[in-house]
Amino acid sequence: MGAKVGQAQITTGPISGQNTLITDAKPDQPTVEVPVTTLAVQAIEHGWDQIDLLKVDTEGYELEILDGGRQLLRDGLVRFVLVECDFVRRPTEPHGFFPDIYRFLDPLRYRVVAFYTAAVDGQGWIWGDVLFMRETRRRKVLFTPAGP
Repeated sequence: MGAKVGQAQITTGPISGQNTLITDAKPDQPTVEVPVTTLAVQAIEHGWDQIDLLKVDTEGYELEILDGGRQLLRDGLVRFVLVECDFVRRPTEPHGFFPDIYRFLDPLRYRVVAFYTAAVDGQGWIWGDVLFMRETRRRKVLFTPAGP
C-alpha cells in the first residue's frame, strides 16, 4: 500500500534484515516493481465501514500508507493506529519518524495513548510502536491500566 495507486520499487535483497519500498535503489540492491494500492481503495473493494486497529510496520513507508488512508482517518473510520516509529533518525533503521507521524495524525484528531519500546542502544530509544486513538466526544473512560 502507499499514498496512491500505481507501481513502486521494492528491494528484494536483505537490507538490515528487511525489504523496503524505495524511491532510489543503490546499484548493488536488487529490486522488483510491485503494484501499489491505497488503504482507501482496499476499504472500498472489501466493503470495510470501520477499521478497529490499523497496524502499520512498513520500514519507512508509514506516512505513505497513512496518506493513502487520509479520508478514512479524517472521517474517523479508523479507531486505533499502531505505527512503528523512529525516535532518532538513523539511515540504517528505516522507520517512520515519530514527529512526522504525529504531525500527520494530530490534525485528524488522533491522540497518543501508548508507547512500546522495541530497540534501545547507547544513544537512547531507537524505535518502537506508538498507539494512537481517534479522539471522540465521549468523556467515558475507555481504558484504565491495572493498578498495584
